[in-house]
Amino acid sequence: TEYAVCGVQDLEGPEGEPGIDNGLSYLIPALEASEAKVVEGYINTGILEGRILLVVSVSKVDSLINDDCVDVAFNFAQGEPLLGTDGGLLPGQTLMQLGASADRVEGVAIEEGRLIARPLNLDIPVSILDSNFELNLRDGGLQMEFLGDGETTGFFTGGIHRDEVTEILASSGGVDGDVVQMINNILALALDLEDTNGECNEMSVGLVYTGSEIYLLPDDTE
Repeated sequence: TEYAVCGVQDLEGPEGEPGIDNGLSYLIPALEASEAKVVEGYINTGILEGRILLVVSVSKVDSLINDDCVDVAFNFAQGEPLLGTDGGLLPGQTLMQLGASADRVEGVAIEEGRLIARPLNLDIPVSILDSNFELNLRDGGLQMEFLGDGETTGFFTGGIHRDEVTEILASSGGVDGDVVQMINNILALALDLEDTNGECNEMSVGLVYTGSEIYLLPDDTE
């Protein structure tokens, strides 16, 4: 049909792919007009300081250009990452895996240097100043493009519950009550996914990333 669940029309990707949604984009203007825009900076700092290190581990690889069967695991790493002259993570360094894999998808393909893995469920711990919370993404996916020289780019997606949005805003420490209320009022535009009870209480989220190739020492507990 023309519309996806919750009566919200599907968007399209740059190459015309159907069903490319990002309900979070409806909230961006409100966030940019408020103190909430500092949250992105806090998260980026957390990555560079080693407090948020999400690692995509690709195994059983014969070729990063075309390979019809590889396994993908989503891990967290620990350690103090080395930074390059551009301020980004330095490729080729070694970090230690933190805990068991957060999620795993087996038997996916790399086609023309692009990997797509789904379904993806991730609980990403985020620490902003004195606040700690989890960004819980459900029933999403990952796209990764191998650029060569150990660099990758892409995006990962998922659904996030409306209650988590308000919790994150309240935890950021930089968003006043009026802005939180405004965002709650426009959440209805962003809610485009059904929750486990079949009610329209979730919104689609798409997060763009860049990555560097590293060596990950395994966790002995897994």
